Amino acid sequence: MKSKIIFAATVVAALVVGFFIGRVQTTREYARSLEWMSYFREFHEVHFVVPTLERLREGKQAEGLEHLEARLDGSLRVMRPWLETVQSSKTGDSVFFTATKVAREYRSRYPRPYCRCRGPESIVFEST
Repeated sequence: MKSKIIFAATVVAALVVGFFIGRVQTTREYARSLEWMSYFREFHEVHFVVPTLERLREGKQAEGLEHLEARLDGSLRVMRPWLETVQSSKTGDSVFFTATKVAREYRSRYPRPYCRCRGPESIVFEST
């Protein structure tokens, strides 16, 4: 009987210690992952901004503008599935809705020759 109690106490102690070690390790890995995602975005942004700035400083405004327009189009294409889901449900984060509103207004003022808008309420673009 005594050996069963010692065995049960050992198992419970191992579970408790394992739980806390796992919790600490999970928290550490989550923080590292979140940090990596933040840095990754910024590193990617540098690779985009530098060529655009070089084009603008060299007096190639049309190329710099084209680079920025292409970046906007790429972002809108990536956001397309999310936008279709959220627009149908009319819920979501106001930051995203503000960004899409700004993009709609900009694209209605400055349409792209090979992109078209499916109407004033949509920012989903397709190549023609």
